[in-house]
Amino acid sequence: MVILDCSLKNAGRVRAVYLEPKPSGLTVVGGRNRQGKTTCLDMIAWLVGGDKYRPPDPNHRGGDGPAELDMHTSNGLHIQRRGKNGSLYVKDETTGKDGNQTLLDKLLTPFALDLPSFRRAKSKEKCDILLRTLGVDVELTACQKAIDEAYEARKLVNRDAHQKEGALAQARKPDELPMDEPINVDELVASLQKANDKNAARQKLARDQDLLIESIDRDNEEIERLIRRVEELRLGIEAKKATLAKLPEPGEPVDTSRLQADIAKANELNAQFAKVTQQRRDYERVAREAADARRSSQAADAAVEVARKAKMELLASVQMPDPDIGVSDEGELTYKGDPWDALAGSDELIVSCKIVSKLNPECRFALVDELEKLDLESLAEFDKWADAEGLQVIGTRVSVGDECSLVIENGEVAAA
Repeated sequence: MVILDCSLKNAGRVRAVYLEPKPSGLTVVGGRNRQGKTTCLDMIAWLVGGDKYRPPDPNHRGGDGPAELDMHTSNGLHIQRRGKNGSLYVKDETTGKDGNQTLLDKLLTPFALDLPSFRRAKSKEKCDILLRTLGVDVELTACQKAIDEAYEARKLVNRDAHQKEGALAQARKPDELPMDEPINVDELVASLQKANDKNAARQKLARDQDLLIESIDRDNEEIERLIRRVEELRLGIEAKKATLAKLPEPGEPVDTSRLQADIAKANELNAQFAKVTQQRRDYERVAREAADARRSSQAADAAVEVARKAKMELLASVQMPDPDIGVSDEGELTYKGDPWDALAGSDELIVSCKIVSKLNPECRFALVDELEKLDLESLAEFDKWADAEGLQVIGTRVSVGDECSLVIENGEVAAA
């Protein structure tokens, strides 16, 4: 289907424009800025594409009525929008039957009507538009969500692994144990207690001896002082001497300094043993955590690869309009392996129009804005390509030159 003729009245900036585009090749609508060129494309898109393309204010300011849009197509359709609400009327003049927007949608592709939006979109947005048109955007979104979630999970796991590896690198390695097992201090304490008991008994024995000697001295003094009790006291002295003779010698005191030193050394070694044991436990815990984090990181990497593989398998299954069109890992369109944005202006326009011609064989026309970005030579090459492809292209260009099929001025055709 191509456009045979199109009449636009009281529509936006357009007062009255009648257009008979070439059946194939490029038809250029020229004019200076703000004269109504782009309005022509917008109104054609609304006329055949439906209310989703309806301009915010489709009626001409100061016009003598609502917008009137009229079109004839090569497959015998007469399409109109008229009335206050811009109601759609479709008539198949070959059969006499009425049609509706559903009929038009079967004959069109959104790319044909909204190619300027596609070309102006950023690289990832271009990819979304194309995949949405191909009907795989929902599946691709699910794949991309899985990839994003896997990337996010891997980021968290890798951050944790990095922290654990850092902790392991900074962890102090335990010293060598001073001995195989802790010293039994209780035995040393018991030995010290026995030595202290012996010294206490010895001190008591020595103290008893001293008391007896002191008593003897007092008694001798008492003897001198109390003559009358000499005999009595002498007997007491003899008795005490007899008792003294029965007592054993106290002997030398036991040296406890060695035992005390051994106990102090044992306590020091035991403290060092406990410290190193704790160091080993801490180091082994950090090492286990680092190993677990490494395994989690590897699992996260695997999850990302699974999600990426699912996305790439989905993209590989998509029937692209052109076999040279692809999608990068970053979700951006490519052409022959190079980024889409690397295409030259005329090449990019040709490839974009190839998409139009491949998406729906019934739709053989496309609307293109901003052709002033192409020089005259590129414009001629594009016209030649579109003609050879049998594709009708209606475009706008800020120009009043001979390359224009018609020139619009103040919303009307000034030259054709």
